Amino acid sequence: MRTEEEVLMRLGELKAASPAGGRKLFSTVESAVRRYFDRAGTLGDQMKETHRRVVFEEFLTGIEFEHSELLPELPSDYPIGYEVIGDVFAEDDVFEGIMTIGTSAFVSQYEVELQTVGSGGVIETYRHVLLETTWPTAITAAINALLGRIKAIEEFCLDRYYTWRDALLLEELGIRQHHWARDRRGLARRIYIERGWHEVIEEYGFDIYEPSYVGEL
Repeated sequence: MRTEEEVLMRLGELKAASPAGGRKLFSTVESAVRRYFDRAGTLGDQMKETHRRVVFEEFLTGIEFEHSELLPELPSDYPIGYEVIGDVFAEDDVFEGIMTIGTSAFVSQYEVELQTVGSGGVIETYRHVLLETTWPTAITAAINALLGRIKAIEEFCLDRYYTWRDALLLEELGIRQHHWARDRRGLARRIYIERGWHEVIEEYGFDIYEPSYVGEL
């Protein structure tokens, strides 16, 4: 997975090689990169809410009922990242173009518009389609797609809960046992290790609750 530091470093190298008049064009793509990696904003909020749904849904489905035949079948068309949350970040490499383009090839794509002003003065206006359109557009689309994948997990967990809700409220199901109530560490292992939440929280720095013993799982 790319890091914010390496992407911005590569943009810095391209900026240093650019003509002075073209360097101001980097602000748009740099801002887009920072938004992509912003774990405290919209993405962090969505991850936290999805995590809450995952924990509750995992806890709920750990109940063994005496009359489980009365329960509707749960949806099983798992969205990307439901089983391993890190998969939502591995869909594509939106920064491949930035990281792989050659410096000379990049600089050669600058276009310069000349405008004569006053008595023979000339104003140079630089344009670069990658900086102004291609890269910012692709990164913004990737941010929206990432948010969509994470939101889909939250909605899937809610869908599974609502599938059972009426039966839980109205049927005499009888609880035989609750696996996770007797094995809290097992539940934590399932969520944070097997489903990958600990790795993602550690790697991206999300402000999401983890049990005090997560390092022992």
